[in-house]
Amino acid sequence: MKNEKFSQLVDQLSAAQRIDSAKTKATIEQVLTTSGVQIKQRHHRVIWTFVSLVAAICVLTLSGMTITPVNHVMAQAPIIGNFFAKFDDDLGTIVETNGKSQKLNVTRTSSGMKVVLNSAYVQGKEVAITGTIDGLDKPKDDWFDFYLGRNGVKFSQDSMDMTKIANGRYRFYLNGQIKGAVPKNTINFPIVFTSFKGNFGRWAFNLHLTPSKVSSRKLNGKLTVANGDVKLKLLGIDEYAGGTGLLKIQQTKKFAKDEFTIFNVNVNNSKQNYLLANYDPIIISGSGKQQVVGYRVKKMPKNIKKIKIEPSLDKIETSQRTTLSSLPLTIRAKRTSEVFKFKKASLKSGKLTLRYYLTGTGSTDHQLISHNGNALAAINIMAKTYHDNGNDSVFGNDYLDQGNHRLINTKTHEFESTYDLSQKSGLKKLKLSQLQLQIDYEGLHAVPKMKLQIIQVKQR
Repeated sequence: MKNEKFSQLVDQLSAAQRIDSAKTKATIEQVLTTSGVQIKQRHHRVIWTFVSLVAAICVLTLSGMTITPVNHVMAQAPIIGNFFAKFDDDLGTIVETNGKSQKLNVTRTSSGMKVVLNSAYVQGKEVAITGTIDGLDKPKDDWFDFYLGRNGVKFSQDSMDMTKIANGRYRFYLNGQIKGAVPKNTINFPIVFTSFKGNFGRWAFNLHLTPSKVSSRKLNGKLTVANGDVKLKLLGIDEYAGGTGLLKIQQTKKFAKDEFTIFNVNVNNSKQNYLLANYDPIIISGSGKQQVVGYRVKKMPKNIKKIKIEPSLDKIETSQRTTLSSLPLTIRAKRTSEVFKFKKASLKSGKLTLRYYLTGTGSTDHQLISHNGNALAAINIMAKTYHDNGNDSVFGNDYLDQGNHRLINTKTHEFESTYDLSQKSGLKKLKLSQLQLQIDYEGLHAVPKMKLQIIQVKQR
C-alpha cells in the first residue's frame, strides 16, 4: 500500500505542467491579483508545477487572504514524511523512498544555534542536502548563506528553501549541480554555512557524498518539429540506482536564441508521464544552435519502442532599433504575429510619452496591462549611442526598460507608456532624435501549444 500511494504521489507531482516559469508565473499572478490575493516574494527559484496547484486552491477558497510561501504550505501537508518530499523535490523523494539517499546526521553548533544535516543524494550531477537548525529565535530575512571550501567539487546552486517547524526551529534544503564530469566515486563536499535568516555563525561540515551507481542504454530515434525549426536526435538514457534517469537528446535549433523544451514524456503505449517536470533540462554539452540536453525522468521500461513527447518552442525575437523622431511608424514582428502601430512620440521636461496600438499578442488587453504593465516592459528606451555585447544587454545609464503603462481604448487596443528619463543620467538631456526604442517580443505572446510527437526508438 505504501508503494502504491507513493507511486500515485509521484505521478501527481510529475504531471505534465508547462515549466515556462516566466509565462506561468505571470498567468498565475494575474489570476491571484484579480482575486484579491497577495503573493509573498521568495528568495529562491520557485518550482511552478506546485505553485499552479496551490494557486488554484487559493483562488477557489482563499480570495482576499495572504498566501504563505508555497513550499511552506506543501511542507505542512502530511503526505510523506521523507525529507525531500517536504520541499517538493520529487527526484529526491524517489531516491529516498528507494532507500538510496545518504543519511548524514552530523551536527555543528555556533552562536547558540545547532545545525543538523539529515540527508543527501547525488544522482548524476544533481546534489541535494536537507537539514534543520534550532535556536533561531530572531529571523531577520528569508534565506541562508553557505559556501564550499577548498579541495571540494565545483558546485552551482540551483535552489534553496527554509520552512518553520516550530518556534526557533527550521528545516532547510538546497540543491544544485556539480560542474564538470559526472562523478563516479565519492566526492568531497566541504560545505560551510555562514548565516540563517540573518543570524550569523559558522557551521562547517566536511561531507563525503557517494553518487548513485549508473548504467547507460543507447537509444536511436529522430524527430523534426516546428516545421524544421528544431531537429531532435535521441542518444540514450543514464539510469541511476536511486530510481531516476537522464534522457539524453541532441537538440539542433534553426535559431540559437529560441527556447525549446519538453513537458511530457510517455513510453510505448503508456499514458504515464515519466518526466520529472519540476526540473529544468541539463545542458550536457554544446551551445548555440546545437546542444546535448538531459531530461530528468523516472525509471523507464527496459524495452522502449517509442517515446511520445509534448514539445514547446518559444521564438525569441527583438525588433530593429527605431529612432523616436521617426515615429509614427508600424513595427511588425517577423516570426510571431505582434503589430505595434506607434503614434508620434512626445518628450516634455524629461518625460517621454508613447502612444500605440498593439495587436496579435494572443493575450487580452487587460492581461498585458496587469501588474503595472509588466508585459509592456518589452518596449526598451535607449540612447542612439547605446551598445550591448551582442547577447545579454549591458544595462547602463543610457538604457531604460521601466515605465508606466495604461490602456487607453479597449475597442482599438490603444495603450500609453510613459518613461521618466531623469532616472538615467545618460538619457535625461537627450532629444527625440537622440533616442531609440527596441521591442523584445518575448513575454508578449503566449507560447503556442504543440501537438504530441512520437519518436520511433531502436535500442542498442
